[in-house]
Amino acid sequence: MQSLYQFDSVAAFTRGYLEAALEHLLLWADYAAPLKFHPEHQVTFGLRPAYTVARAAIEAASPAVWLMNAEGPRECLRRYFSLVRWDLQMHARSTPDAERRADAEKKEQELLDRIRGEFSPKDVAPPGGYEATVKLACEEPGLGLDPTETSWIWRAASGSAHGMPWASRDLQVWVQNEQELTEPSPVRVPDTDRMAQALRAASTLTSHGCLRFGAFSGADLDTLTEDARLWLASVVPFKEDADQDVIAQLRERQHPSGA
Repeated sequence: MQSLYQFDSVAAFTRGYLEAALEHLLLWADYAAPLKFHPEHQVTFGLRPAYTVARAAIEAASPAVWLMNAEGPRECLRRYFSLVRWDLQMHARSTPDAERRADAEKKEQELLDRIRGEFSPKDVAPPGGYEATVKLACEEPGLGLDPTETSWIWRAASGSAHGMPWASRDLQVWVQNEQELTEPSPVRVPDTDRMAQALRAASTLTSHGCLRFGAFSGADLDTLTEDARLWLASVVPFKEDADQDVIAQLRERQHPSGA
């Protein structure tokens, strides 16, 4: 890749997306399933926090996944240039500082001039927004995510985060409130199946992106995965009645290259 384009680090650009996705999911994990619970800790699965975190992770991971799912270095670069243009255009529209806006516009033009012999501006047009990028990322067969369904989940999660009534309706279900002092009455509660679907989509995209990034970087994924398992087994608290043989297996190194 570097031999084709020496001006920027595609790896550093991609890593930024994945780091953002991981930070969102770790925030949820620390809240919903910390390694150790305080005796008075209570977890309330509210409607919007789960969807807001899932939405942010999906948005962050999707560009990286789409970029790395390209067939061959040239197509990977084309997608990279599309994402760079998107980033620069977003910066130009977002900043109130005229000098920074002009600098972003200048950088975009410099990029187009630099690659003119290989790609036209149309070839490297921005992907068309977050929803389009989510669909493009989910076209990877190995993910097992339907582009249309994941796009709906992303849109609904966005609507929920923004407080839009339609999203609140679609992402909740009616149940009988048995705690009423008089006759039970129906109340709306978050649809936990949909909530889990959104978080799974975010986790799948992020995990796939991280593993693909590691593979492209030449990392020994077997050893890294085993190192992560050994660390987790050393810090996670087990139930008192947990199978000791299983715990021993979790804490035992098995990959030869890690010995």
